[in-house]
Amino acid sequence: MGAFGQLRTDRGPVFPGCQKQLQPAPDRQPQRQHRRRPERPRQLYRHLYLPGHPRWRQRLGRYTTLGADFSYNTVQFDGVNDDSDGYSTSFFLDNQANPGKIYWAANINTNQATPDTSATSESEAMNFELGYRFSRQLDGRLRYGYVDNHLDDPTQSEAEAGNFWGAGLDWTPGPRTSLSASYNSRLLSDQGHGLSINHRQKHTNWSLRYNKNITSVRQELLQLTPIGTLICPSTPSFNIADCRLVDSSSPVLPGPDEQAITLVAPLPTLSEEQFIQQSLSANLVISKGKSLWTLGLFRTERDFQVQASTEEDTGANAGWRIQVSGRTSLSTQLTWSRLESDFEATDYQRSLSLSMVRQLSEDSSLNIALRSTERDSEDDDRAFREHRLTIGFSHLF
Repeated sequence: MGAFGQLRTDRGPVFPGCQKQLQPAPDRQPQRQHRRRPERPRQLYRHLYLPGHPRWRQRLGRYTTLGADFSYNTVQFDGVNDDSDGYSTSFFLDNQANPGKIYWAANINTNQATPDTSATSESEAMNFELGYRFSRQLDGRLRYGYVDNHLDDPTQSEAEAGNFWGAGLDWTPGPRTSLSASYNSRLLSDQGHGLSINHRQKHTNWSLRYNKNITSVRQELLQLTPIGTLICPSTPSFNIADCRLVDSSSPVLPGPDEQAITLVAPLPTLSEEQFIQQSLSANLVISKGKSLWTLGLFRTERDFQVQASTEEDTGANAGWRIQVSGRTSLSTQLTWSRLESDFEATDYQRSLSLSMVRQLSEDSSLNIALRSTERDSEDDDRAFREHRLTIGFSHLF
């Protein structure tokens, strides 16, 4: 049994009119024809993230495992009356530990967020998956299930509630190259369609990732690994070939002699609602001595479900991380992006972040980060400047 907890406090701007965007309307179609512009941020706020993730596992027989994951998080604002609590549960039963070629898994997942003034967002999904190991290098899966994202009038039919089928494939053609692909006929909160390619060399790690799913700004803020995480040896100097990539939908559980290096992505705009997101990113990680250099390109398309507006976010980021001691690392990252929406204005956004990670013990770590963001726009109502402080603590037990 284990648990993961994190405490984060951030500072940033708020759009005072955002809460009204999620209020249910008697007629959705007229609302789609008239799209309101986001208002200018006129005040600062403080918001607190407090997530906890207890996990329970019980072995049944030799190879079957019964498990449950529970999650609670709260987002509290200072100056905006839209605090929210979030809950999620996950139950599964599988025999993937068996050494045979055939394995199976049954999963039930629920998610709910209850803001004070905005509309409640929730989803439920259940599925049964049957897998077949063709070889050590090739693994295939078929699944069938039901999903309901509680969207009354989604902009895409894939987001409607109903039964769905899906397939997945994991292929490892060599010891340093891996490919993972997944498809579902309906969109889920964690993934609808996805493709991930990863190649490791002695000092470099190349990755290409595509994903389409349903998410929200609130969920993106709480997400710990927007792109993925490299699990590497805890020594100050190591080869990238000794690292493994953990997808953003999987729990990050480094061993006692390992460290987690998160590959981050910029957060979306501050329009508080659910959206269908398609993201494509390419990342290069280079290790040299005690330093780790990262370069990334990304393109994200968001289809908002309440106002039925769309936006495209394209940009690049570059980062540097150095292990200054056995337990302390420092990092910095610069991000530039261009944001195009249904409105006439085109926005350009720049952000610079500085962070420190201190490993307090084998199971505990402290993270402190400063981030400054500035958005320039042809429309003054969309321009803003943000300064953010994040303090995080994690403990695994």
